[in-house]
Amino acid sequence: MGKVACIKPKDIVYIDETGFDEYYSRNYGYSKRGHKIIGKVYGRKIFRTNLVAGLANGKVVAEKLYKESTDYSFFEDWFTSELLPQIKKKTVIILDNATFHRKVPYLVSSPVLSGPKSYREKMVKYKEVS
Repeated sequence: MGKVACIKPKDIVYIDETGFDEYYSRNYGYSKRGHKIIGKVYGRKIFRTNLVAGLANGKVVAEKLYKESTDYSFFEDWFTSELLPQIKKKTVIILDNATFHRKVPYLVSSPVLSGPKSYREKMVKYKEVS
């Protein structure tokens, strides 16, 4: 955490993506008269909405809601066309270790934090896009 602590907060952008599932579930069930139904109700996922965004200096930047899955090509397109134009050069970008992050050619990654694998992050500086 020491290497991140020496960077000015205004020079850091955190990025992440998440998804929201909408489920179809049963509202009714059957049991003996007078007995409460106790158990799991399995539904099926019918819609998923995803969100990718950055957090720079306490403000959300380059937020995008979308229906398609997050993969390398989608992430690279969002990164280069929406995130980079909204942040200044020499910004440090901190993100998790999703596989599609490692394939974006504009990133030069170097490990910053140590600790359990599930908590590792990468500090990433972007090269100038020519």
